[in-house]
Amino acid sequence: MISIRRRLLLWSLPALLVTGLLASIATYFDAREEVDELSDQHMRQIALILLQQMSRPDIPHTLPTPDDTEEESQLVTQLWDKNGTLIYSSLRALPMPHYTAQGFITENWHDQLWRIYTARNNALAVQVAQPMHARQEITAEISLRMLTPIAVLIPTLALVIWIAIGQGLSPLRRLTSELGRRNALSLQPLPVGTLPLEIQPLAMALNDLLHRLDDALTHQRQFIADAAHELRTPLTAVNLQAQIVERAQNSAESAAAMHTLKLGIARSIHLAQQLLTMARLEPEAVQRTFALVDMETLVKQVLTDYAPLAHAKNIDCGLAHSEPASIMGDADSLRILLGNLVDNAIHHTPAGGRIDVSIHTDHQQVLLEVQDTGCGIPAEERARVFDRFYRRIGNNAPGSGLGLAIVKRIAEHHHAEIMLGEGIDHTGLKVTLKFPI
Repeated sequence: MISIRRRLLLWSLPALLVTGLLASIATYFDAREEVDELSDQHMRQIALILLQQMSRPDIPHTLPTPDDTEEESQLVTQLWDKNGTLIYSSLRALPMPHYTAQGFITENWHDQLWRIYTARNNALAVQVAQPMHARQEITAEISLRMLTPIAVLIPTLALVIWIAIGQGLSPLRRLTSELGRRNALSLQPLPVGTLPLEIQPLAMALNDLLHRLDDALTHQRQFIADAAHELRTPLTAVNLQAQIVERAQNSAESAAAMHTLKLGIARSIHLAQQLLTMARLEPEAVQRTFALVDMETLVKQVLTDYAPLAHAKNIDCGLAHSEPASIMGDADSLRILLGNLVDNAIHHTPAGGRIDVSIHTDHQQVLLEVQDTGCGIPAEERARVFDRFYRRIGNNAPGSGLGLAIVKRIAEHHHAEIMLGEGIDHTGLKVTLKFPI
């Protein structure tokens, strides 16, 4: 399992270590430069002071002795007279060579580098030398003293970062705890105002998900309740009709009861099919990927499917007008949409009537029209016919009241606008769907 705290700490600690290492390197080089500068200045002062004191006739010429500073810094002091004779050396066992170059030089003597400063006048030459390793030891000691606080600070900072990250992630823990207490009946939005700015987008996305989930569950509960209510009546009727068939006294009564039973079964099958279609179109259902759909091909397929029903009622049902048009959509859903419109038109159009399907286009949209010469829908009821299971009073045509609800749901899924108006010759119904191109 990936831990945000551990991941942040694993990123922070190397950064601290690299920073400490770079600081150590910079400190070492700065300290070495300072030590070299101070040591050179010290050596130069010693040489000039000795040269001045040994050259004055009014001061007794006493040979210098190494002081504590010289011993600590491993300084070597030597004096020569004007003839080049060594008159003093702090290295009594093995004096250093006499380097005639005046000022600072760096020479290798006895397999180690020495920093040497020479000052002279007409009578004397003073030479002060120091091994380079002595300077390196001083530099290392100074650097170590300067870096010790950094070495102590890194684990302290790591602990502080660990605690700070834990405190920073506490809103996530509270958010997790809040979500853990939710169930299907408590999908209220999470509090966002008290959360840090970095977590607010997550909480807002969760609130949006909770809202959509609440809508889906509400639709599902409503759908189940409606379906149970609507299925109860036709199934009860089928049961009663089956009992009538059993009690039939003669073949005529049996045939009439069987015909009624078949109609009841057909209505129940149709209602079940419509309910399944509606359930498939509910919010949060699996959405198919849209593809380019040729509208004329789609309309011809649907009209071919419903041609036997129209022919049985002697209804002229066909494609009245067509312009080349294609839209992005789901072909199966669009076939269900148009099939419901044509099926409704057939059921509500009397024998000998007419149903026209038309396709029009412009630069912005595709218009699909289905109009008939049936009984139509009064203007004051057109807004309600899209409600589930709504059926007009006095409407004796077979149906479940779900056809136009399904049409509306598919239209919304395709971002299409749906309008109802008067049909052919101001009779019947015209359904117009405007699909964006």
